[in-house]
Formats: sequence, C-alpha cells, structure tokens
Amino acid sequence: MAKSGGYTNRGGIVDLKPHLDDVRIQKLLTSSMGFPTPEKIKKVVQHYHSKTAWKLMGFELDGLITGCIGIEIIKQRQARIRHLAVVPDFQRQGIARSMIQQISDTYGLISISAETDNESLEFYRKTGFTITSLGEKYPGVERFRCELKVK
Repeated sequence: MAKSGGYTNRGGIVDLKPHLDDVRIQKLLTSSMGFPTPEKIKKVVQHYHSKTAWKLMGFELDGLITGCIGIEIIKQRQARIRHLAVVPDFQRQGIARSMIQQISDTYGLISISAETDNESLEFYRKTGFTITSLGEKYPGVERFRCELKVK
C-alpha cells in the first residue's frame, strides 16, 4: 500500500471498549503512554472499562485497527484527548487527524484539548490546535496544552 492521505476515505472509527482485553489493542494504547508500566496499563484499561466519560475508539482500515483515540468527555460538547496512537506503518497518512475529526463529529464537540510533550507538538500545531507551554511539569520535560475549537 502506498503511504498517502487517501486511506482515510476508506476507514472509520469503531468502539474499542468491547476489545480492551485484546493484547493488540493494549499494545496500541500503550504506545501512546509515557513510561507504561504493567500497573499503569492496567489502571488505564480499567478507566476505559468503568468510566462512562472515557471513550476508546479505533480507526479501522480494511478490517485492521490502525490507530486509536481515547477521549474523556469533560463537559457537554468538550473533550480531552487522553491517548492517541497510530500503528507505525500507517503514520503520516492522515489517520490521527481523521480520528480527531470523526470523534468531533460523533460527539458533536465544540472544543478538544490535549496535553503533550515536544515529540507530538508539531502534529497538534499542524492539525490546528493552539499551543500553550505548561512549563517543566516533570524534571527536564516541558509539557504543552493543546486546544482546538471545532467549527
């Protein structure tokens, strides 16, 4: 398959909550966590299982889950991205951007926020998020708040 942005027209989001115990889903989710430990992974999976405000969706493309987005509905029509990951072979094809758009449409969101480090900052900037530094939240690690007003 060519690595172009055209895949997003053939793919869509699906609910991953029924598949949270699948090792492949946990591996994808883990790739979006900083310093994942077995305890941290277990806690995050439990949050998605038990908290109704936490939603975990996957991007399905030709029958494969190629990405996931975890959000927390914080207020009516406002959400925070908790986790965002795309399988390495499918990165830079518009999948993460498409997941954000589809989540926004599905839940009728007017704003989406995220917190990130330098590694993902450019993605959020290119996707239209406004970036604000939170300073050095952890020793030697600057964190950023990303805000998107949805039209």
